[in-house]
Parts: sequence; structure tokens; C-alpha cells
Amino acid sequence: MFKFTPLYEFRGTTMWKAWVINCIILGLISAFTIEIRRIMDEHQYISMLPDIPHKFIATILISSTAGFITYMLSRIIFGTGEGLIEPVKMHPTLF
Repeated sequence: MFKFTPLYEFRGTTMWKAWVINCIILGLISAFTIEIRRIMDEHQYISMLPDIPHKFIATILISSTAGFITYMLSRIIFGTGEGLIEPVKMHPTLF
């Protein structure tokens, strides 16, 4: 594997930092999911789908994808992803 360094090192090594990072990640995932669901409800062709189960399954898939993308971005930008309270010394590879 290649050597990995984040763009801005802000890792959850304390409870406060872990809480801030968790709030950022959950806020991004929630905002993305809400906006996609709003678009699905208002779109001309997608609004013809029944609410259950098609939109529900689509919302779950989109929310999971948003979570994965947000996790990868936070890993690349902040270096997070080794646990809630991370060790002071970062794992040297991306995965």
C-alpha cells in the first residue's frame, strides 16, 4: 500500500474532537438524504412511484451511498476512520 497523509489532520483523539467529527459526518449524510428524498417527491417521473417500498428502498440505497462517500471524504480530508476515539499515531495506509 501507499503512504497516506490527510489534507488537514483533525482526528478524533479526544471525546470533543470525535463528537465534532461525528456531527459533521451525520449532518452531511442527513442533509444529502433529505435533499434527495425531496427531489424524488417533486420530480415528474419519480413522483409516480408508490411511497412504499420503492422510494423507501431508493432512500436507503442513496443514504448508504452518501454515508460511504462522506466516510471516504472525511478519511481523505481529516484522516478519521480508525474508531470513535482514535489513537494518537495514525495508521499509515488509507485502508
